[in-house]
Amino acid sequence: MSLLRSGTLVVVPWLVCQDAFVEDVVFLIATQCLKMQRLSLISLASCSRQLRLVCMPLVFSTSSIKSIRFCSTPIPPPGIRPYIRRLIHVGTPDPVSFEELLKHLPEIRAVVFNCAHARVPLAVVEQCYRHAGIASLSFADTSDCQSAWAYTTTHYHPGKESHPNSLKQLSYAANLSKPTRASYYQVDCPKADIVAELGPIILRMHLSAESLSFTPDRAPLARMADLPWPCLRDLTLTGRYSDASQVSSVPQLVSAMRNPRSLSIQVGQLADRPRPTVLERECTEMRALESLTLAYPDPDDAIFAIAGPSLRYLSIRDHPRHYLKNMPVNRRLAMPILSSSECLRVLSRMSMPRLEHLELVYEGDDLEEELLVHVASSYSHLHTFELHQYRHSPHGPAPLRYNRISEIVRSLDTLRTLRLNLDYAYQDAAIPQPRARADDDDDAYKSRWASAEELVLYGSEILTILERREGFHVLAELYLLYCDPNTCRRWVRFLPSRYSGTVAEPIDWGLDPESLYVVASHWHGLVWMLADCDPCAYP
Repeated sequence: MSLLRSGTLVVVPWLVCQDAFVEDVVFLIATQCLKMQRLSLISLASCSRQLRLVCMPLVFSTSSIKSIRFCSTPIPPPGIRPYIRRLIHVGTPDPVSFEELLKHLPEIRAVVFNCAHARVPLAVVEQCYRHAGIASLSFADTSDCQSAWAYTTTHYHPGKESHPNSLKQLSYAANLSKPTRASYYQVDCPKADIVAELGPIILRMHLSAESLSFTPDRAPLARMADLPWPCLRDLTLTGRYSDASQVSSVPQLVSAMRNPRSLSIQVGQLADRPRPTVLERECTEMRALESLTLAYPDPDDAIFAIAGPSLRYLSIRDHPRHYLKNMPVNRRLAMPILSSSECLRVLSRMSMPRLEHLELVYEGDDLEEELLVHVASSYSHLHTFELHQYRHSPHGPAPLRYNRISEIVRSLDTLRTLRLNLDYAYQDAAIPQPRARADDDDDAYKSRWASAEELVLYGSEILTILERREGFHVLAELYLLYCDPNTCRRWVRFLPSRYSGTVAEPIDWGLDPESLYVVASHWHGLVWMLADCDPCAYP
């Protein structure tokens, strides 16, 4: 039998022996193979007939079907239909063909629409809604929902549903180019319809929804806030508000959740507006909250006083990323990043004995060192720490130096992954390259970034500081953010001295949500080594 272990195939002959075949053990191994690499699962299934029979439910659990516009949707072969639980539909679906397709998939549980540039017809969405087995519906960032006529001509009345609803999960990826793309495909997309795009779907899910992920400018937040959501455990808002009135609906919607498990609000800040409130009063049970992600939160928000006992993931961040503020699509957005003293105020209000992942985005001030000391001394189970450091103004006082940050962080006994996006302007230390004086704010902003050669030196020196502590062998990887004048963004990994091989290597952003705002890094992330980077050399 072949099994993937650390990127290599390992033979375990006893598992394929006729007398010792253990189906449950093989199924567990196959499940792990699927999580690590799908090709390893296929290799495992190819070893014998017994293994193939065990692996078939996993190998064919997800099926991808591509359809051409105005053509019928293909149907999978009969032999694999009973195993398909997740369907990925590529292209714009035809309602008649899609309905016929669903009849041949008895175990279907989830549908994902991808590359439906001309929008998914509401008739297709309605078919998913009525299907008794489908519990999850997802629209990738390249797909839209066609609801131009439905929301304007029909009104939803709670308690008067004509069909039972089995949908528990809805995911609608944020993509700023969706209205533009819809117009390219000659689809009428008025603003009133864009705001209510998810209305016909999401409002009917209020009694069954367990997980919702969508962009607020596509949903009627005010109407959602007026409905009960008794089963909603996970809520993710990502993107932008359509107008200021939507901001006030978020606290009402959060208050309607009963004992939430995950809450993520990453929405661009409207100009001339105060920091948004997530929870106005301590009226919602938060003891089960395990993950909390907030962009530009109010440090005095009530949620920080009641969330924490079960929290494993906390992110106080920006959206979109502050280092992308000069992109044309982001220049009208406000980015009120918290100061380090405000972050300290937030963390001081929270008791998080189980915290494993922490992300902080702040502007450094006089309490920056105290903030990091608090982090290093308060969270004994912290595995991952991500830090984005900025200065209050381009010509303002320099924030805490990278070497001091490293000295504080190395006291975290359980830290395995460290991600740093630091301001390197005017930090001399062992870095030999002189920096030109910045004459304007734009040049001063660019001066915070290290060159490729400098970043390698910074990474090596930070690792040296981290490893000075005797017994500090838990850290597995250090990431430093690299940015160049051509708007390439990527995380670069540095390995501790106990690992042999390359000191620095480029990291592919892959399916990271931030890749939506990054130019070129996804395509060239694995092409050129950091120390010899020249983005202009590649098309």
